Amino acid sequence: QRSASFDTILYAGFGGGGDSNKNKKKTVEKKLKPKQQWDRFTNELKQFRKVRVAVQVLGDDDDGTTTSQAEEEWLEVGNVRSQNDQYTAAALFRQRALVVEHARRLFPLQVSQKSQVSWAYWNDETDEWVTVDKTAMDGNSKLPKSLEKSIGFEGRPDPSSGYYCVYNEGRLVNDSDDARPSSKKLR
Repeated sequence: QRSASFDTILYAGFGGGGDSNKNKKKTVEKKLKPKQQWDRFTNELKQFRKVRVAVQVLGDDDDGTTTSQAEEEWLEVGNVRSQNDQYTAAALFRQRALVVEHARRLFPLQVSQKSQVSWAYWNDETDEWVTVDKTAMDGNSKLPKSLEKSIGFEGRPDPSSGYYCVYNEGRLVNDSDDARPSSKKLR
């Protein structure tokens, strides 16, 4: 004999019901590749000006608030270039993940995985760091659709990891512009 409770069929499925998120557009930034951005910096954008970039670790006070930016030191990480020198702030903001990742390599004791940071580029006219945030990208109709192809990043050389290191005749040179093709083949 069957009880009445087994005669009910459960329709549990994957469709219908609930809030639909299909109509909401989410813009997800494509992750930039360090080598690709470095190649753009050294090749396609070589004729444009190098702009120094840095990060600043925002420390936590004892009361849980973040210390002001004026109290913290700027840690120079590398340089950015942009097409026609027009998109410096956007170049830094778009490549911020590469910049912070490289800052962790260069300054492992100061910049940790959990560190909150701010980004800045050096303004030669005012001789000061200019901080960059998401407003560099918001509502700027002048930015090209494929901004990634109009910008590049070169970090300071890090011999311990090999990132952004350029060698000339078997020796590490400080700048990719200093590298000349070697007449000797390195083994």
